[in-house]
Amino acid sequence: GLVAEARVVDNSGREVPHGTPGEVEVRGPNVFFEYWGNRQATAEALVEGWYRSGDIATRDADGHFYVHDRKQNLIISGGENIYPAEVERVLLAHPAIAEAAVIGCADLRWQEVPVGCIVLRAGLTASAEEIEAFCLRELARYKVPRRLLFLDGLPRNVMGKVQHFVLKERFGAAR
Repeated sequence: GLVAEARVVDNSGREVPHGTPGEVEVRGPNVFFEYWGNRQATAEALVEGWYRSGDIATRDADGHFYVHDRKQNLIISGGENIYPAEVERVLLAHPAIAEAAVIGCADLRWQEVPVGCIVLRAGLTASAEEIEAFCLRELARYKVPRRLLFLDGLPRNVMGKVQHFVLKERFGAAR
C-alpha cells in the first residue's frame, strides 16, 4: 500500500529531537510532485523528495504531531521564536477581546517584536496596560505584545482566515 513519511526538521533540513519545534516535511507517492509551470516554487517546496509544508510543529515520543503555527508567521525576537497563534490564544481569552492577530514588527534592538492587533467586543473596553498584565500571567515577557493596535476589524480571506501579511504590510515597519 501507500507509505507516507513525515518528519520535523530545522532550517538546514536536519531532523530535530522530540519536543523541538521545526518545519513539518512529508514524502510519499501521495504527495504532489510539482507546481505546474513553476520550477522555482517546486524547487522551494520539494527538497530531495520531501515536501516542505510551511507548518511549524513538534513531535512527541509516540510520533504525534502538534502544529503551532505557519512558518511565515513566526516572529524571531532577540533570538527567541514567538508563535503568534500562542499569543493570540491568550489575547482571545481576555473577556473584552473579540478578535486578535499578532504580527512581528521590525525593531532595531530585537530584530522583531510582537504587536497585537485586536478588536474589542461591542460595548466593552480594556486598556493596553490591563491587556499587557493579563498576558503576563500566561506568557513569558518576550512573548507579550510590545504594542497593541485597537482596530475595527481584521482583514480576512474568503475562507475567514486572518490575513497576517496584510496587517504586517500595514503596521510592520519599525516605529
